[in-house]
Amino acid sequence: MASVCNEISFDFKKKAHKWCKQYLGGSWKNVSLDDFSIQVLGGGLTNALYICRLPDNYPIRNTEKRRIVLRIYGPLYGELASSVGALISDSVVFALLSEWNVGPKLFAIFPEGRLEELLPARNLTRMELSYPEISVKIAQKVAVYHRLELPLSKGPDFVWETISGWCEDVVQTQFNEQDKAVKLAKLKSMDLKQEFQFLRNYLETATSPGPVTFCHNDLQQGNILRVAKEVQENNEEEFDLKLIDFEYSAYNYRAFDLANHFCEWMIDYTIPPPQYFSLSLNNWPSKEQQLVFIRAYFGKDTQNNHAFAESTIEETELLDQVNRFALVSHFMWGLWGVVQERLNSGSNGIQFNYLDYAMARFEAYHHRKKELGLIN
Repeated sequence: MASVCNEISFDFKKKAHKWCKQYLGGSWKNVSLDDFSIQVLGGGLTNALYICRLPDNYPIRNTEKRRIVLRIYGPLYGELASSVGALISDSVVFALLSEWNVGPKLFAIFPEGRLEELLPARNLTRMELSYPEISVKIAQKVAVYHRLELPLSKGPDFVWETISGWCEDVVQTQFNEQDKAVKLAKLKSMDLKQEFQFLRNYLETATSPGPVTFCHNDLQQGNILRVAKEVQENNEEEFDLKLIDFEYSAYNYRAFDLANHFCEWMIDYTIPPPQYFSLSLNNWPSKEQQLVFIRAYFGKDTQNNHAFAESTIEETELLDQVNRFALVSHFMWGLWGVVQERLNSGSNGIQFNYLDYAMARFEAYHHRKKELGLIN
């Protein structure tokens, strides 16, 4: 699992202490620096996450929280030309989803990051994404998410502009380390800009891309929380799911969001360092598993086994679109991996094997092209 350096400097602790006192007020305003505690919350691949805690001997009001999440924006925001726009969109989205109780509560926004609610929950595991009961719940949550109306550009510009920007960045990137330089040269042996033009033309012209909705765009295991509700008499736990981390949320092709989620079935981010992740092409969901998700997404009864005899035209179209948009997911996050490797190369960056991740995503991209009959 990705992490930031577990050693928190005294200067950073002072900054975190100042932000909590200034923006949370109440009992937080009175906590001393010595009593204030902060620890790393692992798992963030784009931003650095921390838990700030108010000691037990400090009384709190009913509305106050003793523990909160401090999110510090990663270097990706500061590097891209669209960084200001990305920050504005991210802040607007998080604030509205917080207000609508779709995501965690928002306590404060400031230039370096924000303070958020720490939910009493855990991240899903990679394997849980494929469990039928959980997959159905995810599909239902995604369907609700796709019906949201946000004050953002309603076109599918996000995915193409993001890929275009990262593609330009990768083309200009160079690494001094020999092993990194060799891997990057292998990636660049494919004309990335030409491949991007092929990809966009294939998705938008040669085929029907499907409708545009408000999408999460990063539905991986770490961004879906399992929230326990209560334990039944048979010891089975009732639970809800909560989507979090909306920094990539934007209007996009609906099929991309579903395809990207299915790609995440193949990736485990909990592998210990130095590997940090694994990607297995064999874990791509079967047609039957995809149909369970799609039917739940459309609000259909997935318990009726007779419904699986034949798929409707609507289901078949979305199924085809999703399997094509998996190409876009692999291509986009492959580029992202190279950009993040450059930005997080120092000891203070997020610790993750970004470049090998990029290699794995591009290998999956070529595998998907073969399955679609686009290359021999």
